[in-house]
Amino acid sequence: MKLFKRASSGFQPVAGQRFADEHYESHLEEWLFNNPQLIGDDILMIGRQVMTDDGKRIDLLAVDKEGNTVIIELKRGESTRDLVGQINEYISAVERWDERELERRTKHQPRTLDKRYSERFNCAAPATFNHKQKAIVIIESVDELTRSTVRRQGSRVLTFSYLTSTEEEYILVDDIVSNPAP
Repeated sequence: MKLFKRASSGFQPVAGQRFADEHYESHLEEWLFNNPQLIGDDILMIGRQVMTDDGKRIDLLAVDKEGNTVIIELKRGESTRDLVGQINEYISAVERWDERELERRTKHQPRTLDKRYSERFNCAAPATFNHKQKAIVIIESVDELTRSTVRRQGSRVLTFSYLTSTEEEYILVDDIVSNPAP
């Protein structure tokens, strides 16, 4: 896929770059945390680098409109074999957390998740949070084995392309799990 920018003299190509060549994963994490619409309209970001009991860090943690937790794992470059296992570990860790534990782990004041949820979605918070856990993997490139495994697991995979022009930066996001299998 190629992207062109319209200019007075016609169309100019927008250069694609490997995100990993010029940026760290923390850049992508910050962009997504502050702009969750890049992932979807129905999430509320609640934490970055959230620690599990075994000392591992979840890149981003969110809740969706139903109050389910959404674990977001970011990867620069290509997928690795251990990605699916990593997601399963995070889901297992988070499934035991109640609302107060979510607040504690994400360093929020007690009893504030309900308020943030209500402000974000303009409705009352659900009776319980974290009834289900979901995962979203955001990666530059994914192999077919990882893609099919993630589909069977019920998680989403978003690929992204980093594009630049003379004065602008772009991120092109593609939800490959919702696309039909090749």
